[in-house]
Amino acid sequence: MILLILALILIAYFGIGYAVWRVTRGRGGPTRLAILIAMMVGVPYLAWTIFYPSSTLRAKITIDVETPEGLKTGSSVHEVVFSLEPCPLCNTSGPKFRRHVRGEAVAVDLGERGTLFALLNGGGGNYPEADPVTPFILEKLFGLKEDKDWRGAEAVRVLGRASGQADIPQNLLPFMVRFRDINDPKTVERIDPANLAASFGPGVKLNKATIEITRDPITSGIEKQLEWLPKVIRDGGAIDGTRFPATNDLKSNLGGGAFKW
Repeated sequence: MILLILALILIAYFGIGYAVWRVTRGRGGPTRLAILIAMMVGVPYLAWTIFYPSSTLRAKITIDVETPEGLKTGSSVHEVVFSLEPCPLCNTSGPKFRRHVRGEAVAVDLGERGTLFALLNGGGGNYPEADPVTPFILEKLFGLKEDKDWRGAEAVRVLGRASGQADIPQNLLPFMVRFRDINDPKTVERIDPANLAASFGPGVKLNKATIEITRDPITSGIEKQLEWLPKVIRDGGAIDGTRFPATNDLKSNLGGGAFKW
C-alpha cells in the first residue's frame, strides 16, 4: 500500500513539474528556475513530513522522597524525539517507529544517607532494560488512548502535541540505584522503589514520581557527582570497567548510557 501511494506521489510530482514548466514558459529564466526549484524541493519535503513525521518534546522527570529530615527532590529534563522512518527491508511491517532520548539520570541528594539515582532506563528486575524509559512513559500517559496499534504517523503527531503533567505509575518507574561509595562505581546497588528504607534507613520512602512536558533546557552536569562517568562513557563498557558482562552483578551489566545519553 505504501509503495502504491509513493508511486502516485511520484506521478503527481513529475506531472506538476511538467505543468509548471508549461505555465512558466514565457517568464524569465531566473524566475522560472526559482519556481521549478521551489516546487522540486517543496513537494518531496511535504510528502516526507506527511508519511514520515517527527516530533520533539522535552519532559521533566521529578522524584520526591520523604525522609526524617524532610522532603528531598530531584529532577531531570530529557529531550525525546519520536519519528517514523522508512524501512525498505521491513517487508509488510511498514515504517519503523523510532525513539531517541537525550538527557541524564535524576539525582536525589539525601544528604548523609547518600544519593538516589533514577536512571534513564526502566525495568523492575535485577538489571535495567536496554531502552530509555521516558519515551514509553510519554506513550502510556500522553499518547493515543484507543485500544489499537497506533505507532504510526498519527501517534507521532499526537505525542508532539502532548502537554501537562502526570504521575508515573509503579510499573513505569525508572530503574533506581545508589552507590555505597559514590567515587567507586563498583559499589553500585539496586534500589527497590517500594522499599527505600532498606537502602537509606528508616523513615525514607518514595513520595511520588511525576513527568511534565516542559520547555526547560536539557539537564546536564551529572559528571560533577559521578566523576568517573566520562571515562566509562568514553570507553563504552560497563561501569566496573569490563567490556562484556563478566558476572551477573549489576556493576557488570550497567553502562554509562544509563546515566547520561
